[in-house]
Amino acid sequence: MKTVTVSKRSRAVNALLDQAREQDVLVRADDGTQFVIRAIDEFGREIEAPRRNKELMAFLDKCTRETEWTPLAEVERELGLPPRKARRRRP
Repeated sequence: MKTVTVSKRSRAVNALLDQAREQDVLVRADDGTQFVIRAIDEFGREIEAPRRNKELMAFLDKCTRETEWTPLAEVERELGLPPRKARRRRP
């Protein structure tokens, strides 16, 4: 992905960016090409970066396959908790 810095003097582009801070903006060019302008947060970038790390994802996949999982119902039973449907949620 390429990053482009927008000058403060670019009033039309900055107006679009201001709108995109509130909600996604669909921009349609004269030739019919469409673009979406969407505000992103740092959390989204932090999540995206590890997903692109192929070695990390392969390691996590391997860990998942090698781990023995215990069903939640069994854990709840071992802890003496009532069945999920019988439990009341806190407001």
